Amino acid sequence: MFRTAHFAAVGVARVLAALPLTTAQAQDKLVISTANPPQHMATRTMQMFADALTARSSGALEVEIFDSSQLYNARDVGKAVARGDVGFANVPTPYLGRTVGSIKVLDRFRHLLMGQLDLKASAHA
Repeated sequence: MFRTAHFAAVGVARVLAALPLTTAQAQDKLVISTANPPQHMATRTMQMFADALTARSSGALEVEIFDSSQLYNARDVGKAVARGDVGFANVPTPYLGRTVGSIKVLDRFRHLLMGQLDLKASAHA
């Protein structure tokens, strides 16, 4: 999770570095939504990402994080991103699987790692 967020932060930072930002430009705002509480590792990583974006853009990009399902719950936040209501979100794979069926394969690995999947039954499926 951290590596993915780190690579995303690096990618966005590179894009921002290529953009000429001046104080005459209007301040842009990125809204981030998550169902996790503020002390959760994913939320703390998002905050580091937000701080890096704001610093790299010299304050031209404002980032606001809404944690603890303040804006959308985990089930609905993916739809909010698709509509453009939220610019960035942490969406659990079971909810993404409703939108993109191939994502459900990630849940199978999670169950394997947690020992919740009967390997003999899944081998015959």
